[in-house]
Amino acid sequence: MPPLPTYENRGTQPPLTIKSARLLTFASWGFYPIVYMAPYANISGPDAETTIQLGYTLADLIAKAVVGILIYNIAVRKSALETA
Repeated sequence: MPPLPTYENRGTQPPLTIKSARLLTFASWGFYPIVYMAPYANISGPDAETTIQLGYTLADLIAKAVVGILIYNIAVRKSALETA
């Protein structure tokens, strides 16, 4: 197994992407409790249900799809660095 690239020759893109993925994960998971509190913000009936469903859908898209794409990009870049 070849040694992993050192920090000096990795470039700056993977750490920035990892930081972005970490921040986006933190933000998206922090969105769930906010959506959960929608009924307590004087929203009731169908409006509350719609707000909750839209909020959870948005949080799920960010937490799963967008972060998944970022992780894929990290893996591709890391693989390219390892083969170079």
